Amino acid sequence: MNSHLFTFTNYKTERNSNFYNLYSKVDKTCLNLMGKNKLNTKFYTNIIYPVFFLILTPLLLLKLIKNKSVKNYVVLFPGILEIIFLKIFQPLFSYKITYDTFTSFHLTLVDDRKLIKENSIFAKIIKLLDNLFFTLPDNLIFETNEMKNYLEDFLNKKKEGSLVLTSYRELPKNLKFFESSKSNKINITFWGSFERMHGLDTIIDSAIELGIDYQFNLIGSGSYFNHIENRVKQENIQNIVLPGYISKDILNEENLYTYISNSDICLGAFSDSKKNNLVIPGKVVEAFLLEKPVITVRTEYIKNNCLESVFSIEPEDSKELSKAIKLLAKDRQLKKSVIENSKKYFVSHHTKDYFKKELLKFFSEN
Repeated sequence: MNSHLFTFTNYKTERNSNFYNLYSKVDKTCLNLMGKNKLNTKFYTNIIYPVFFLILTPLLLLKLIKNKSVKNYVVLFPGILEIIFLKIFQPLFSYKITYDTFTSFHLTLVDDRKLIKENSIFAKIIKLLDNLFFTLPDNLIFETNEMKNYLEDFLNKKKEGSLVLTSYRELPKNLKFFESSKSNKINITFWGSFERMHGLDTIIDSAIELGIDYQFNLIGSGSYFNHIENRVKQENIQNIVLPGYISKDILNEENLYTYISNSDICLGAFSDSKKNNLVIPGKVVEAFLLEKPVITVRTEYIKNNCLESVFSIEPEDSKELSKAIKLLAKDRQLKKSVIENSKKYFVSHHTKDYFKKELLKFFSEN
């Protein structure tokens, strides 16, 4: 790679690992000081990360001296202190700073998770933070055009050096698929974090409408899990299974890939939140990878990029979701068409080769 990866956040997240896995050991300076990289993991974010980064500063300066020929440093989200550190010493070494702007702090904390009230003093500070990390780096990387356009409009700024680079997915080597016991039921699977933006209540309502001929596996954990678990128990919903978080570790026979591969239909997200409209959920890309048909909400991203690769519906509409599930379950030709289109879209936008090629091209030009 014609750049150097410089990150002290969790480089094993789905997005960050895309970069980490491309760089050789000599071309990256990485240490995870932020735990699981969740912005609400207060202890790691507010204590461990800044304290240890400050302690490491002399060593990091020596690292800059050792790598004085580096022309581009890549910082991963959230990367707050990394950007400030590199900006301070930039005049001495004449490198460029490239930041992967995975999302907006304001969008995540104020609009999506609603941890901070809109128009409050804290919301204004968060917007200043977004502004700072849009301005300080020389180049920005966005996962989608929709996120890029949103941030430029929100901050009323443009960035000349920017790249839109969708995340990639790949199957682990030596992966073996284990078939579950045969069933006459239609197997439907959702996986990911249990957050309000995923429209899980819509899935619950659809499961009730469809009845016991349709088995729903809702895999994952998160802030919304207790709400969903309580609904399933209180409403005595018999066709929903909540196995909790399931690892992708292929050494476990019951890994996430096994659940997906045994599914007839996979589910994306179903809310109309602002953030959901700007991204392609990782679960949708993973379904493409495993050649499974996906039903998801008709977001701005889906409409602009891959409308023919999914079965899209209106947001938060359980009756439309139920109809879509029934149709995909019965219409084999439609199911085949959706899968074929998703395979083409995956190859052109979500492979490791595509990701690496676009990144190398960008650095050669910037």
